[in-house]
Amino acid sequence: MRAISIWLGIVLLSGVVAVPAEAGFLYGGRDLEDGRDFSLRGSVGQISDFNAMVQETTRSLYDVTGSYWKQDDAENYNLNDFNIADEHNTVGLSLEKAWRFFTFQFDTSIVKMESSTVARRNYYIGVGESIEYQGNSYDRMQIPKHTPFDFEITGGTIDTKLFMTPFTLRFGPGFRITPMAGIGIFGFAGEYDIDAGPVQGVKIYQDPPKEFAIGGQASGIVGLGMPEYGAGLEIRMGTPDTANLVIQGHYMLLEYDGSTSFLTSSAHREKNAKIDHVNIRGRVYLEIPIKNSRSIMIGVQYQQVESEAFISSTATDPEEILEKQERFDKEVEFGVTAMHALIGYTW
Repeated sequence: MRAISIWLGIVLLSGVVAVPAEAGFLYGGRDLEDGRDFSLRGSVGQISDFNAMVQETTRSLYDVTGSYWKQDDAENYNLNDFNIADEHNTVGLSLEKAWRFFTFQFDTSIVKMESSTVARRNYYIGVGESIEYQGNSYDRMQIPKHTPFDFEITGGTIDTKLFMTPFTLRFGPGFRITPMAGIGIFGFAGEYDIDAGPVQGVKIYQDPPKEFAIGGQASGIVGLGMPEYGAGLEIRMGTPDTANLVIQGHYMLLEYDGSTSFLTSSAHREKNAKIDHVNIRGRVYLEIPIKNSRSIMIGVQYQQVESEAFISSTATDPEEILEKQERFDKEVEFGVTAMHALIGYTW
């Protein structure tokens, strides 16, 4: 980690402070001699490995009260519980704007996942939109074991980056390498619908007890967002008036071990979080000039994202644990691997 930070510092300082723009081999900032500084691309492709999992681990309350056997009530949910396949077709859009010392990238990819399946056990789910039953509203749902239900989610990934491009290495007129260092946000957001048939009644569950509607229809929004930092590289082969072969890649990450207080204003919701996140992307494309620094581009892109988080209670004093009555600590995993074909326009 320290080595990465030192490297990023050297890259930034050497480019911004030390390199004059008119230098030959070492050029200050990105070389925009060809005038191609804005790209808009469409993409089609496939997610080949999509996974999401929430595993409850232990609950401090049960240790304090001596109810050790209740630790077995911990639940685990993943995409297999909803019969969601690993592979899905996607469509997307991306844009890139380059300045001399900065480059902004925005990529989004949309996917729709749906299934009709049967509950493998009793599912207890918090839902975003209340379920109405006999004049009351419920924001929790139970899907009893062996109950058929339909599940659908439409969502997508959002990948935003701001890179600093301190210098370009120019190996002659037709070969340039531009290192990048920057920050970004990777996220997934989607809207889901669950249909487990008419509401059959109300179930009291959990400790302290909560009311769950048995069955019903519900919808809501799910999402996660992960700040990132890291480095990238662009290799460009070709002169301004010829076709250019471009290779881009980045390695972004987040390593965090601390409080979630910056995410919430409610003290009772504060948790300890340990997060490990990696976002790797590579793309290769060909820019074919048309006229006046304009070109069409075709290419391919590969991306792999892996995120893991451990969420635990901040309470350690027995009296505080009894007062807060917090739920289970959790382990959360998210991952996606995707390959896309790209076609777009650069000017």
